[in-house]
Amino acid sequence: MGISNSNYAPTNSVFLNPSSIGDSKVYWEINLVGASAFIDNNYVYSPGFSFISAIRNPAGVAEPLDDFKPGNKSAYVDIAVHGPSFYLNLGKHAVGLSTQLRTVVDGRNIDDNLAKFMFEGFKYLPQRGIEYNTSNTKINTMTWGELGINYAYTFKQQSNNMYIGGISVKRLYGINHLGVNIKNATFTVPDTSDIVFAEIDGKYGFSAPAFNAGRGWGLDFGFTYKKMLEEIDAYVPYSKKSGCKKPDYLYKIGVSLIDFGYISFGSASYAGNVDESGTWEDFSNSNFEDNFNQYDAKILNSFSSSSDVSSSYKAFLPTSLSIQYDYNFENGFYLNTTVVQNLSFFNQLGVNRQNSFALTPRFETPRFEVAMPLTFRKYIYPSLGLAFRFWNNLVIGTDRLGPILFKGNKYGADIYFNLKVAKLYTNKCRVKPSKRKFKRYKTNDCHFTPNKKWKKKKR
Repeated sequence: MGISNSNYAPTNSVFLNPSSIGDSKVYWEINLVGASAFIDNNYVYSPGFSFISAIRNPAGVAEPLDDFKPGNKSAYVDIAVHGPSFYLNLGKHAVGLSTQLRTVVDGRNIDDNLAKFMFEGFKYLPQRGIEYNTSNTKINTMTWGELGINYAYTFKQQSNNMYIGGISVKRLYGINHLGVNIKNATFTVPDTSDIVFAEIDGKYGFSAPAFNAGRGWGLDFGFTYKKMLEEIDAYVPYSKKSGCKKPDYLYKIGVSLIDFGYISFGSASYAGNVDESGTWEDFSNSNFEDNFNQYDAKILNSFSSSSDVSSSYKAFLPTSLSIQYDYNFENGFYLNTTVVQNLSFFNQLGVNRQNSFALTPRFETPRFEVAMPLTFRKYIYPSLGLAFRFWNNLVIGTDRLGPILFKGNKYGADIYFNLKVAKLYTNKCRVKPSKRKFKRYKTNDCHFTPNKKWKKKKR
């Protein structure tokens, strides 16, 4: 959230709203490399964590939450590696290309006893022979690559009102998926080898890891309205016809639908529904790495009723709705509010997105930016972040500053960075430096950037 609403980071903001690249304050931008990692859960934590201790011991130590805090558990991981990407302004049009590799782990409504089994293993003796129930439990993980084409168009300018639409079309390359959706299950672990289900109603899908395990399509749609500070009927970005000026807005409102799509997994993929009852025998000797397709056979043999069994299936992206509001105080300071609401359905195989609400004050200039997002994960858990942009070449930030600065029990972390090259203006709008004695200005009418070069006075 620290950089996704910047006016000077189009290759970042396009992932939140594809229309954001329309009328950007950057003429062109190339992302060389970047990465982001977000981890959050309410069960496993790192005791006494600090940034220094993490450097000394990268493996870390994880412990489960104390038993005096009962309740359903959840976990969410979103890791992305941002590959070469670019953006280019073409007047009222803007185009771009984005590449990234993503991994999302999504676990929700996990009964606390099941969470204990998952952490300790099903051989955990204190819970042996006790009947447990879990419902509306979803555990999915998916890894995929994206190649996206981005486009935005300023389709209307009237008085001081601007309307921009945008779309991103993404080709998806599935690498792996493993998912279990349990509507209701009652189970017992009687010994070290079996799990007995008195009843179960759920679906499963899994695919052997491969670079071309599945393919699919994804779409992002976006719309932005800007209330400009001046009339812009004849305005064309980065054009001499507009006097090479870059008018600013008083406020803007954005609405976007992101990650709408799915990946079809085939070839060493298995999916189906299970219900009624069954016993998973000799589960302790099951091994995904040695013989992946044995799981499909085990499921068919273990449960009294299986249906819709298939060697191919669809896993859905973390489809979400986002609304953004950005206010300009006209002195370099902005205040942004962004809401992200998950739209994925429970009965879909695939990953969901974590809901969030963020309030982000920021200060931005053409060559420097700092933001401090206050994000409420799941709308209720607050975390404070800090992000910087230096000279349109380096972006670094975190939405969870606490785990970095303060020692304590940590249940998650977040960090991201990007290395870029960018240009703020067109050559046709560039003006010659001033010949003033004490200051030298390298600028243009689109963006004004003072470059001081002081000289010693002659005696």
